[in-house]
Amino acid sequence: MLDVLCEQLSLRMASGQWISSAELSELVRGCCRDESHVGDVLGFLKKYFLDVDEEKARVRLSSWAQSLFQVSVS
Repeated sequence: MLDVLCEQLSLRMASGQWISSAELSELVRGCCRDESHVGDVLGFLKKYFLDVDEEKARVRLSSWAQSLFQVSVS
């Protein structure tokens, strides 16, 4: 599940682009089979893979996460 989610995030956040926290929540809900795990997954992503701008309610992949989950488009 995390690999699919991170692939989707890397496609949407190419070159350090930000997405809204609401959009991130929707992506996570789409990948989680159990609604009760959504909060845990969001917390995990925010703690280890994302730069979070609480003031503007947006997130982006951290620079090292971008390189880790880089998707080849060839």
